[in-house]
Amino acid sequence: MNPILSATDGSNVLGKRINNWHDGALYANRTNPVILAMYNIYHPISFIYVNANADWKSKEGIQMAKTAIFTAAVTDTGSARINAWDAAIQMQRPKGSPGYLALLAHGHDPFQTGTQEEIKDAVLALSKAIGTDAALATLKGEIDAFYITLDDKDRDQKEAFTNLTDASTALELARVEMCIAQYADLGTLMSYFARSPLSLKVYFDLKSIRNGRQTLFTGKVKKNYFHKIVERTLLPDAPIMLTNNGATDLQFYISDKKNGTIGATFITITAGNSKEIVASDLGDVATLHFLIVFNPDMVNKGEFEVEFL
Repeated sequence: MNPILSATDGSNVLGKRINNWHDGALYANRTNPVILAMYNIYHPISFIYVNANADWKSKEGIQMAKTAIFTAAVTDTGSARINAWDAAIQMQRPKGSPGYLALLAHGHDPFQTGTQEEIKDAVLALSKAIGTDAALATLKGEIDAFYITLDDKDRDQKEAFTNLTDASTALELARVEMCIAQYADLGTLMSYFARSPLSLKVYFDLKSIRNGRQTLFTGKVKKNYFHKIVERTLLPDAPIMLTNNGATDLQFYISDKKNGTIGATFITITAGNSKEIVASDLGDVATLHFLIVFNPDMVNKGEFEVEFL
């Protein structure tokens, strides 16, 4: 088994460190013809990996921004906008009248509950219900204009998710190629330094390769359910990046058992956002070693990413 491939699986941080160590060591010793030949093969592979990593981080930031923009627009729909639309409707159709109920039979609920797609659909449904009513033509124009904006932001978010997925796939392919190339170099240098094996330490981050453990965890969590992420003993000040890549808020906590339910201490990450915390923010790390994520949404599944920095 390729130990470099195993060590970097799920950890961009470790992958970058191991790659940079090897690429830098080859460059520093390129006056040796054997090392120069190795560098000329390895460096282009390293370059692709480094750039794929940067592209993934860039796409991740764009996706988070686009999701935050769409989420803010959806939130605005269920607060300021529906209040203004309701007030405008009541000026023409008294609350509780048949004309009012034809437009807002369920009040504000369709604009404040459910999925983001359902809230967006409620905006379109209100416009359709108004139809050709001349008394509400101005309001319909406002609703239609907002729906177009909302739909644009939704499409921007979906495009950003697709781009991030593509970048993630490209990064994984580049990581595998980097690990294979470095493993090939390991074999070559083991033979080259057969009489002085300690020289290998110059070219490989052997400690990280031998002791590396997964630092990046991604996954999905079912609606109204919890998901055990990992069992790990952490120092109180250990930094952790929590990312919510889904469309529903998620709650992260630690427990003394793998199926432990959520208690009073947890960190909420809203849809499309990230937050760097320290382990002690989640609770008593001395006694609680299972990191768990809970999805309180009754309709949507959640999607998370946790990275130990």
